[in-house]
Amino acid sequence: MVVISEIADYDNGDKKSPQELPGGETRIITTTRRWTWPALSNVRIDFVTYAVVKQRIYTLSPRAWCHAYDPRERTLETWAGGHELRGLWQASSCVVDGMLFNVDPGRSLGHLVIVFDLKKQVWRPVKLKGAHGLPPCVYQYGYESRMGSVGRKLVILVGNQTQWWDYEGEKSIWCVEIGLRRRQGGEIRGKVESVDVVFRTTKSTRSIELCRTVIV
Repeated sequence: MVVISEIADYDNGDKKSPQELPGGETRIITTTRRWTWPALSNVRIDFVTYAVVKQRIYTLSPRAWCHAYDPRERTLETWAGGHELRGLWQASSCVVDGMLFNVDPGRSLGHLVIVFDLKKQVWRPVKLKGAHGLPPCVYQYGYESRMGSVGRKLVILVGNQTQWWDYEGEKSIWCVEIGLRRRQGGEIRGKVESVDVVFRTTKSTRSIELCRTVIV
């Protein structure tokens, strides 16, 4: 059995409002939701990444198998091939406002960032304004990057070298912040708002294990 927990906060779309306290202090109200993955023989639990979208749990295995579990209906779907979701989904992804965003360094749809349309079950490109200012490592090592969300914005952390080889010289981690907006008709557009080096080292090979938002 696998248990996946998710914390929903006001800044990331929770419907509750901040609680006003005496003296002007504001408390952010958080809610924790918990899902239990059923112990089924045909489900791979060594997944590369997962996403909780519209109360369904989606997982991606190392061999690109996808599972979608609905804990309310207790139904499970498995896709081993021929499904749009598994075609481009990879570890560097996150959910913002119920939409699954993904880094696609190969630019299969012509753009670095793509979003999955759950209704039509297709990937769509996210056109980025200011993409010319992105560092080359975003494309070179994008499959080793990690994507997260901060205040409904996308954040991509990526190194300037691969983590699988210890090169001499300085190793750095870049942080790319992308603002999102929905245009009339539902198209999602992005704007590169900042590009900065947030970590440097000359010692060991850097590794980005997790990129998540935590609000206390």
